[in-house]
Amino acid sequence: MMVLLTACSITQDPDSATSVNGPQPTATRIITTHSIAGFWSGEIGVLRHGSMPSPNQAALLILDNCGIGEWCGSYLNGQGCQSQAVLKERKKVGFRFVMVTEPGSGLCTSGGLNELVVIPLPDGTISVTLSNPFSEDISFSRFGILSQPDDP
Repeated sequence: MMVLLTACSITQDPDSATSVNGPQPTATRIITTHSIAGFWSGEIGVLRHGSMPSPNQAALLILDNCGIGEWCGSYLNGQGCQSQAVLKERKKVGFRFVMVTEPGSGLCTSGGLNELVVIPLPDGTISVTLSNPFSEDISFSRFGILSQPDDP
């Protein structure tokens, strides 16, 4: 519905975020990585052409209270490939990161960019899926369950 204010010659669209009193505040969704923050390690299975060869050791560090588009941690696989994690979005049941491979770091098969989906599980572990979102070739997909080392 359109309202016409003839005294001021201002038209106001009720769907607009601006009113005659200025911009209205909008709700900001707070993103927190608290549920997955910390150091995680375990085995990641590499899916190559439908078979699952021996899994590799992997380590993941996620910082607490990261924002969308911020550097939030790093990932290291057992072949020396290291990537930096940038938070892309909070999903309904987890988090999605863009992983940027560091130049010259070990055996990195993805070509530089990967996607990492992290889902916290009820038993205190996390499910991780690493893939190349720019390729339909599923030969690069990796999956694993990582846990936090016990405190001494």
